[in-house]
Amino acid sequence: MSTASSLFHVSGSAVGRDLYDKAWKKGLAGQKSISVTKIATLVVIVATLVLALYPPDAVAYLCTFAYGAIAATFLAPFGATLYWKRATREGVIASMVGGLAATLLWYTFVYSKTASVITHTNIAPPLGLLDPLFVGIPISFALIIIVSLLTKKPPDEHVERAFAGIS
Repeated sequence: MSTASSLFHVSGSAVGRDLYDKAWKKGLAGQKSISVTKIATLVVIVATLVLALYPPDAVAYLCTFAYGAIAATFLAPFGATLYWKRATREGVIASMVGGLAATLLWYTFVYSKTASVITHTNIAPPLGLLDPLFVGIPISFALIIIVSLLTKKPPDEHVERAFAGIS
């Protein structure tokens, strides 16, 4: 229950505070943003209930797609910034954009389970059977390494501060 309530609150707050108050009203909404947050939270709860009661057939594919895209976007940058002092901002950005783009393009044009529905393309096995995760993640790792090595090294004081207390 706590995970669900946290997600509902975050979703409502994202609409009410981030979109409505900060982006649209430029911080001038005041009490109105609280009302928008409450309404957005209620809409998310109702939408979740409807999807739970009448799940579309594509729920499993959507979950698989979402987690694959998240992994291809964040796994390499997360690992590299935790364990590699040479990772750069440009490398992280290239890795995130490249990993996500590779995954989306593979889902759209190559992967037989989704490409045949989205773009009506049929790639013969074994390529068409290769899950986009096995394309996006290696591309993401390759990009963070290559771009980080080709761009200016982060300042030593930044690296020392970021890795302070870690052996």
